[in-house]
Order: sequence, then C-alpha cells, then structure tokens
Amino acid sequence: METLRELCEHTGVSRRAIQGYEKAGLMSAAARNERGYLLYDAKTQDRVRMIKLLQNLEFSIREIAELDNLSKDEVRREVDAHILRLRQRKVEIDEYIDQAYELIEKIS
Repeated sequence: METLRELCEHTGVSRRAIQGYEKAGLMSAAARNERGYLLYDAKTQDRVRMIKLLQNLEFSIREIAELDNLSKDEVRREVDAHILRLRQRKVEIDEYIDQAYELIEKIS
C-alpha cells in the first residue's frame, strides 16, 4: 500500500488529478494508515494509469466513467472506435502539416 504522494510519484499523475478521479467516482483509496493518510493498492495504481492513458487518448472523465458501466467487449469496441477516429484525425493533421510546409516554401 502506498500514500497519495507515493501514488503520484509512481504514476506521474498529479495529486489534484487523482483527487478529481476520486470525486468523479473513478477510483478510491483502499484504506487509511494510522495517521489518517489515504492508502492505495497496486490495483488502484493500475487504475490510475488506465485513466491517464484514456485521457491521453482524449477520453473525457465523463466518457471514462461511462466505460465503467460497459462489458469488456463493449469497452473494447468503444476504445477501438475512438482510436480509429484519432487515426483519421492524425491523417488530417499530417495533411495540414504538409500544406503548411508547401505554403512556407512558396513564401520563401
């Protein structure tokens, strides 16, 4: 078990973000120590990493909470669809970058 500070250090997630996850009901502490500090287990550490990954994939906290109500197969489908949309955006962004370079060449 580890404290909130240690959880933050091990996951690279801020204290404020973890408190936000808790407030949204995405996770909770496993226990408290004798000083009253919240303690988190390895399962919670994995959960924080998963939440952060989903946020990096541009899922909102609300969307992540909705995923919790789905079956594993439904979650896979939702994440796959989301990744497909991100891949399509990546292609569009790459095209914009190419167009920007072309414009720069014309200006030079």
